[in-house]
Amino acid sequence: MRRGEKYWRKNSGLSTDLARALRQYCSLLRAVGVDFVSVFSYHNGDIDEIAHHKFLLDEGLLLIEDMNLSEMSNPIAKVLCFPLPVDSADGTPITAITEIVD
Repeated sequence: MRRGEKYWRKNSGLSTDLARALRQYCSLLRAVGVDFVSVFSYHNGDIDEIAHHKFLLDEGLLLIEDMNLSEMSNPIAKVLCFPLPVDSADGTPITAITEIVD
């Protein structure tokens, strides 16, 4: 699926309402990770660009995009993220380490 057009051009994206709800109901949440190329949906254009801003600026949630979770067979308990420090960038590659539930 990661090689198909659905993954790259027809991904679902995340809504601004979701950012607001996550902050309201999950107050300790610090990041949102997705197993698709971006929280921005290419077919929703400007609406999803607003969603990016809503997550990052208004709600203060870090976004982790393009996580490949296809090999995960157990539920994830915790994710630790180690970003590559890059000056004057709005994004960076990370190394993610997961703790799984047995």
